[in-house]
Amino acid sequence: AGRTGAGILGHVGLEVFVAQDAAAFVRQGLTVAADFSMLASLRAGLRERFLQSAPGRPEDIAAGMERALRTMWQRWCAGLPAESFAASVPAMTVPTSLQQPANPIMAQALQDLVQSLAQALQLAVNHQQSGQLEEAEMLYRSILQTQPNHPEANHSLGVLAVQMRQAGAGLPYLAAALEARPEQQQYWLSYIDALIQADETETAKQVLALGREHGLQGDDMEVLAGRLNEGKPGAAPSDALPQSVKPAWQAALHSGGKKAPGAKAVNALMALYGKGRLTEAEVLARSLTTRFPHHGFGWKMLGILIRAQGGLEKALLPMQTAAELWPDDVETHLNLGMIFAALGRLAEAEASQRLALEVAPTYAEAHLALGAILKEQGQILEAEVHCRRALEIKPLLIDAHNELGIVLKNLGRLADAEASYRRALEIAPAYFSGHNNLGILLSEQNRQIEAEATFRRALQIRPDDAILYSSLLFSISQNEAVDAAALFAEHCRFGAQFEA
Repeated sequence: AGRTGAGILGHVGLEVFVAQDAAAFVRQGLTVAADFSMLASLRAGLRERFLQSAPGRPEDIAAGMERALRTMWQRWCAGLPAESFAASVPAMTVPTSLQQPANPIMAQALQDLVQSLAQALQLAVNHQQSGQLEEAEMLYRSILQTQPNHPEANHSLGVLAVQMRQAGAGLPYLAAALEARPEQQQYWLSYIDALIQADETETAKQVLALGREHGLQGDDMEVLAGRLNEGKPGAAPSDALPQSVKPAWQAALHSGGKKAPGAKAVNALMALYGKGRLTEAEVLARSLTTRFPHHGFGWKMLGILIRAQGGLEKALLPMQTAAELWPDDVETHLNLGMIFAALGRLAEAEASQRLALEVAPTYAEAHLALGAILKEQGQILEAEVHCRRALEIKPLLIDAHNELGIVLKNLGRLADAEASYRRALEIAPAYFSGHNNLGILLSEQNRQIEAEATFRRALQIRPDDAILYSSLLFSISQNEAVDAAALFAEHCRFGAQFEA
């Protein structure tokens, strides 16, 4: 049963819930329950991932069984001996516009394209879950350049726009997803929610009525209807905190026998946070610290929200209070450590990250944060250990690959550092820090042609970064193959852009 369950979770992209034993499963569950952005992203893409997996397509499983039985029957009738074979199902349904042609070469090319789209979609979801929204957006758009009507990419890009407080910009993508897959209830819910947030109330009411005609029902639909009837778009939680998360939050908030905020208050706060309505969320968080002063949740969220709005020093006290009141919450220790580190208080930052790892030894982000802090303190060898541990737990954690590259460079292991940067870029080709750090490393080794190309790729991601452009100019100036006229022209472009 364990192997079967792990296989199902793997099929739907939820490897984070696969654990070696019960204790590890509980720790991972608590860790995930505290990661709001991951939960929101998982909710946004879960239905699509399930429908594209074998368990979510019973008709394909049935077709596979039919092929298996037919093959066995034919071999038995022909008197042939038993033989092992696979009755596989396709990894992804081929879009109507990519139906297999008769030409086998073209058929293979199209199948490769379908697989590439599936891989790009999964990578985009990974980026969205880890908070790398710009990278996720770039991947979703690249998918839509190939398949403009791709329902999963359109839906995810629309949800992403809502998360970035650009609900109006997300409407065309959500509408396209709904048009392509009207049987998907989540597409209706996402579209209506975006309409409400974009102040398109009348249109939202019409779409809701149309959705009911299509059989739209359930608690989420009633929540949307209530928001429309009350005329209060922010009065109810959105997909930022799904219904499936509420029991976990209720359990967490009632730990220790302390009087705690109810699920309704928690969900309302997380809805505002997920929508980027930080000022309103801060007001609600402050009210929770007043009503429940001895529980850590309100203090923790207050610290997160103040820091998100640029108040680094002001965020320290509420986060310290949360850590004292909620010592078993790993995310609180992680956030407190990051605040200490940003303030230059590295010893206290280290202590906070070590507390986080006492609570959750397999929390990859805490290993990464501790590694970065140890590096800043000159403890390079131990920093390497924690960066590598983070990657053992989360092999696709690109920040850990990047940080490991920095650590290895400090150790003088330049080839290994380069490999780490390149691994980060294999996972996320639009990862700015990877390009920038790789460019610096190449330039310092006098590999100026490679460095220039790397810096230019980084500038495609951040064209207004003056420091990056300066690094490019330095690399060009060290390249003897570049003549004076070309170097002068490049400096003129820099001046026109940054010194005008």
